[in-house]
Amino acid sequence: MSIKPFQTRGSVVCITGASAGIGAATAIALEKQGAKLALCARRVDRLNALRATFQLPGEHAPIEMDVADAGSVERGFRAIDQKFGKLDALVANAGVGAWYRVDETPEEEIQRTLETNVAGVIRCIRAGVPLLRKAGGGRIVLVSSVVGRRGVPMMGLYSASKFALHGLADAMRIELEPEGIAVSVYCPALTMTEFHDAAQGDKGEKPPTSEGETADAVAAGLIELLRSGKPEAHRFGALHPKRWAGVITQLAPRLMDNQLRKYYEARRAASHRAAVRP
Repeated sequence: MSIKPFQTRGSVVCITGASAGIGAATAIALEKQGAKLALCARRVDRLNALRATFQLPGEHAPIEMDVADAGSVERGFRAIDQKFGKLDALVANAGVGAWYRVDETPEEEIQRTLETNVAGVIRCIRAGVPLLRKAGGGRIVLVSSVVGRRGVPMMGLYSASKFALHGLADAMRIELEPEGIAVSVYCPALTMTEFHDAAQGDKGEKPPTSEGETADAVAAGLIELLRSGKPEAHRFGALHPKRWAGVITQLAPRLMDNQLRKYYEARRAASHRAAVRP
């Protein structure tokens, strides 16, 4: 079966982690383009508030879903099936952050991060693919990160969880192509959302949110990837050095190590100066 073009208007799109940040921005943009949305997250009050801003709220479904809970995911996708009877696209966006040295990562954070960022994505794929089949094919977009291609200091666990999505996508592109389902991975960089504030760990090491892009800009790139069905997309231009960090690491790992070491040492010094400023 060939992979059909993706038309936003009239398509049923499930977005996990839709209550805030990139997920909410993507939902807002898709609603304006005529999509019907299954808005999934743990915070139903936020989903309801988001749906209330839409032109035709009744066409969309706020669905309580915790991707770290297999039963919650199964119930959520049953609700999607009951509401829409199919699915044209799945945006696996739900995720949590962790900001620790690898050797100091608490056990509970290992469980929380991997259950949400890896196992949670697999649960949504497992539940979503049958609904994509009902639609005669469609799209899956896994939201990774630029650190899913190159691990960085203090984000080893988070990087590992995002690296895993690339392995999943590599396998699924071949597995699901005969069923008309395209699988893509999206790699945003730092984005101006509440994600870093909500992440666990040493907040003094986190980059300033002002360094990032707006969630609206990142959402626009995600929707472009939905339409194209390309295997992977990054938020950096083709010539930007961070776009090639993963490749440089393979060819010259110490060079990339040195560049990242300098960056993080400078940021740590700036954080320290800010902390002691009277």
